[in-house]
Amino acid sequence: MLHSCMVEALQFPSGKKFHRFFPMTKKIFILQVRTEAYTVIEVSMFEGRTVDAKKQLLKLLFERLNR
Repeated sequence: MLHSCMVEALQFPSGKKFHRFFPMTKKIFILQVRTEAYTVIEVSMFEGRTVDAKKQLLKLLFERLNR
């Protein structure tokens, strides 16, 4: 799901998979009010992506995560 959002919004080649996943414990978070069902997605990218591309990525992530 994350990969398809990156491909569509940022025009990544479908074979380019540079994703890393880190399991995190509650101790890592500054605020300890989150449940076990809390998901953090951090996207780091180089300069040059348009505002529209970034907005499209966020839109796709929210739509597809909600399903």
